[in-house]
Amino acid sequence: FMPYISEEIWNLISERKNNESISISEFPKFNSSKISNHAEEKMEFTQIIKVGCGADVHKEIIVATIRRSDTDYETREFGSYTSSLTELRKWCKEEGVTHFAMESTGVYWKPVFNILEEEESIEILLVNARHVKNVPGHKTDKKDSIWLSKLLVSGLLKASFIPPVEIRELRDLVRYKKKMIGQISFRKK
Repeated sequence: FMPYISEEIWNLISERKNNESISISEFPKFNSSKISNHAEEKMEFTQIIKVGCGADVHKEIIVATIRRSDTDYETREFGSYTSSLTELRKWCKEEGVTHFAMESTGVYWKPVFNILEEEESIEILLVNARHVKNVPGHKTDKKDSIWLSKLLVSGLLKASFIPPVEIRELRDLVRYKKKMIGQISFRKK
């Protein structure tokens, strides 16, 4: 975060040598209109993806936003059961979504990924939540979903690596085998 510094203050600071201190009386009068005008500027991004969907995924609810442009977007909520996730996939397909992005929070993304993975026309991006943080303020699932969709259609998201389904199944099998061996050896002791 870089705070807004007026040209007058910047010049005052840069004129000092050898870390000379600046008296508060030397600062110009505070003009809050410069800051408020600066803060209200709207961020505009170049759109790269024609139709994309950003989703905020939680344990019991998925909030998804399909975006076609900066002003043309729709947000819906879905449950986390298979039937609801199938509805989400159907909605994305009907709306012509080519890219789908969601944050990688916990393990809640896995069922969504598994259902959407069946639709070959949709590229799924699992993104690190730290990389898509929104500006501070009142945070809601809907705002997160809208922000994620905006970053997605602008091409500003980097997907995390997800191994192919065969490798994921093999990992699950190895983990299960390791767990069973651990339980057997614990009982023998």
